[in-house]
Amino acid sequence: MDIEEGNELLSVEEVEALLPLKERWEKELASLEQELKPLIERKLALTRKLAAFKGILPPDEAHTQAIVQPTQAAEPQPPPAVFGGRPKSGWTARRKKFTPVEAYWLPTLLALVECGGRARRDEIVELVGKKMQSVLTPDDQELLPSGVEVRWKNRVAWQRENMKRRGLMRDDSPQGIWEITDAGRKWLQDALGRFSFYRLAALRVGNLLRGHALKMGDYRNFVRQFAQEFDDPSLGEADDNALTEPIVLLWKEGCLRLKKYDPMKKEWWNFAELQDISALVGRSDWSMDLTEEGRAALEKMEGHAKLMNKKKADFEPVAIRGENLSATVLRDRR
Repeated sequence: MDIEEGNELLSVEEVEALLPLKERWEKELASLEQELKPLIERKLALTRKLAAFKGILPPDEAHTQAIVQPTQAAEPQPPPAVFGGRPKSGWTARRKKFTPVEAYWLPTLLALVECGGRARRDEIVELVGKKMQSVLTPDDQELLPSGVEVRWKNRVAWQRENMKRRGLMRDDSPQGIWEITDAGRKWLQDALGRFSFYRLAALRVGNLLRGHALKMGDYRNFVRQFAQEFDDPSLGEADDNALTEPIVLLWKEGCLRLKKYDPMKKEWWNFAELQDISALVGRSDWSMDLTEEGRAALEKMEGHAKLMNKKKADFEPVAIRGENLSATVLRDRR
């Protein structure tokens, strides 16, 4: 029986004796709810991430069969160069490399905004391909086993479904029409701001180090220090992919020189020999240095943000239209 419902049957002394117990239990319940909150949030986050795999990965049975019995049409290729040694003769297969599925969100929403917020599916997919041309891998360009569609185009369509579930794109648009929502515009603005920050951080670190060695932990500490200037420490706690993607794009643009130290051979390898950011920032030291193009890009971004003379600035991310998604700058809001 609930204590408060039974007050009429209890004496004053009994009520005074039970109320502290009730208060203690209420505090304990509130404490438990606070402890469970991070677990519940983590569960929801994992649920969203697992939902992103739906329609991308084959069923378990098909996946196992694909591993045991690879398609006969595939031509054997040597593996990519990896840290610790160059490809050995005799290799007949390699591990495929695909662009992470979450990388399709920003260019898809950006393409929609550039088209006025609403456009035909084929038009958006074509724009996404242009924006991601420096990001997509050769494996992304392959046809699916069905032979009907290229893999990256199929992934753009699947990620549209995931963005609809998140409320970033409308789920009631006419067939063949894609539309962005207000929530999608806000997500895009935040994402462009983060992307611009990580791009600026990469240029800053390259300018500071000038070829000196560092490890991934050192790089993250630099990013955390820069994040303090933006009054947003969470920028320094992003996953490694968010931190390293702008590094690869800047290298492809000719703004950065990247090298990896091989302690076994006691020599430095250029990033062109690795072609894998995880191999670059993994074990042992790596280095980054600005080229002339990189120094010009840094000067432009610092000038826009006015960080040379002003520690706090109000930033508005601005995407430069063009074929390269990474052509993003920070501009002072006036």
